[in-house]
Amino acid sequence: MKHRMDSPAGHPDAEFTVRLMAENTKRLSLLLLIVIFAQLVFILLEGAGAMAWVWTVFLSRLAVIAACIGLRALIARFGKETARTNRLSAPEWLVALIQLLVITISCLFTVFMFRAGIYSFSSFTLACFVISLTCVTHPRRAGLLMFPMLFILAAYLHTAVAVISLWYGELMIGGVFLLLLLTDTVQTYSRKYQMFIQDKELLRLNEKLQALSRIDELTGIYNRRKLKEVLESFTGLAAATHTPFCAAILDLDHFKRVNDEHGHAAGDEVLFGFANVIRFTLRSTDVFGRWGGEEFMILIPNCARADALALLENARAAIERHEFPFVGQMTFSAGISEYREGTDAAGLIEQADAAMYAAKRLGRNRVEAYEAPAEGAVSSAQTLP
Repeated sequence: MKHRMDSPAGHPDAEFTVRLMAENTKRLSLLLLIVIFAQLVFILLEGAGAMAWVWTVFLSRLAVIAACIGLRALIARFGKETARTNRLSAPEWLVALIQLLVITISCLFTVFMFRAGIYSFSSFTLACFVISLTCVTHPRRAGLLMFPMLFILAAYLHTAVAVISLWYGELMIGGVFLLLLLTDTVQTYSRKYQMFIQDKELLRLNEKLQALSRIDELTGIYNRRKLKEVLESFTGLAAATHTPFCAAILDLDHFKRVNDEHGHAAGDEVLFGFANVIRFTLRSTDVFGRWGGEEFMILIPNCARADALALLENARAAIERHEFPFVGQMTFSAGISEYREGTDAAGLIEQADAAMYAAKRLGRNRVEAYEAPAEGAVSSAQTLP
């Protein structure tokens, strides 16, 4: 996935937007919980006689509590859907609706205060602060809502309540507060976006390093570490499910002669070409890797010894037909071990290794399968003419 490092304000990744949405809806839920708690405290104070009891006020408090509970339930429901699909849908509109409702109520309360002779935009700036904490898109869009609403509110107050000369100082304070608030919110948003991009890049690099730690650099196939992991996994699975599998070790014949006579560059070409040829003779479920030096390993799941012998013989014939750069024809010797009850990964490797050395002793360019001592030594799958 490509990320736009230069323009976080443009079109941020959907994943980042979802993360921001989840973070800010949690904040909004907490703010709604605070409102519920505050209303309950007022109800208790009024019931205890510490404040005057007014039924209409009591009912309005109950309505606010019910609205907050309903909004929290909607946020929770849609939040789960967003987390499940990793896409924004209703939550974005729901939060935007709540924000619009909050700023509208703050405007009405500001008008009420002005009519009572209290010239203050504190309720409006508080609503703007709530919006800045819970913005679900770039905060510049929140600014497009805050400043026009402030100017519309000021125009209405000037024409319908009190002339601006009585409260222009409060208006200036409110405007400066909104400007500082918006600046800080934009900077915070940009910083979070950059941190998100850096986290994604670190994750990508870690995944790449993890992959490289399991891949042989020269041949592009699995390395010894990965082969050991898969072998342990296959052994555990075979022990649990009683399904057969085989392990084969392949060793290039006379490879040292290639390095001595043609150089290590030619040897590298042979190893690379060998891996490519073998890879195309295997099934999609087989696991192939470089065991070390000129030794390779094939792990063959759901496969008995006879089928493994046939598969390795096909690979042996393919290598024998292949012309390698600088050196021409090459061959390999291979040993196969079949999983038996009670055999561990180390035992399988030891058996395959023994069968491979038996193939070397018997003339090379052949495949041998390990047999338990009670059955005999080894069984030949291919003999040189």
